Amino acid sequence: MGYNTRQGKQHQLDEHVSLMEAQFADHFSAIDDQLMNLKETISELPKLRASVEHLREELPAVRHSLAEMQMLMQQLVNMREGESSNPKQFRPPKGPEFVHKEYTQTTNGNSIPKLPKLDFPRFNGDDSYGWVRKAEKFFEFNPVDEQYKVSFASIHFEGQAEFWFGTYTKAKGRVTWTEFVKDLNARFASLFRESIVGEFHKLRHTSSVEIYYNGFEALRSMLVSEGCKFDEGYYIQSFVGGLRDDIRLEIEKFELYDLSRAIYLARKQEASI
Repeated sequence: MGYNTRQGKQHQLDEHVSLMEAQFADHFSAIDDQLMNLKETISELPKLRASVEHLREELPAVRHSLAEMQMLMQQLVNMREGESSNPKQFRPPKGPEFVHKEYTQTTNGNSIPKLPKLDFPRFNGDDSYGWVRKAEKFFEFNPVDEQYKVSFASIHFEGQAEFWFGTYTKAKGRVTWTEFVKDLNARFASLFRESIVGEFHKLRHTSSVEIYYNGFEALRSMLVSEGCKFDEGYYIQSFVGGLRDDIRLEIEKFELYDLSRAIYLARKQEASI
């Protein structure tokens, strides 16, 4: 009886041990699977890091594209709202003061001249100050939300300006219009200014005074646009210094208190030759 009891207990113990071994085997198998998955994940980490870095580099461009899409969607909404309101347009009776003008009636009954369609200026890197001035004039007549100005303007970049803007947005991300203008001029204005100053100093009177003055005035306008702050005396000296000797020597005898007098005397001397 005692022997059978011991055998029964031994059998139960063996079954319990076998069950535990089976459970341990299952656990170890699951752990092995987890270890294999972990090794595979670790082996994929460099690829994951590269993907994350690539996404990080592309993020500014994606933001830029989204901003453009938002701006265009807003413009579409504005256009549809304008169409739905259907403002009445009329042409007043023809007369000298009304010819070639189109008028739009406002909500209070007053009529205002309809503004002509304006094209946004393109920019390739030349004359950044002049381009900014034209762009801001465009924004005066065609309001664009402040947060979309940079994205809207960049659509009209080409050549070197377009290449620069691509790297600029990746480095700076989203910027205000004021900050963008400052960085744009810092990049392009100095090179253009040096080129214009060089051309200005090399300008010489070789044909008529009128042709010489036209070239002088064009370069002077560019210098002013680029922020060069030369006084009137500098321009008088430059204009007179570039004249042909037979005209220059004569007008240097007079007191030249402004540029218009120097131009007048040069034309007068040319006519007398």
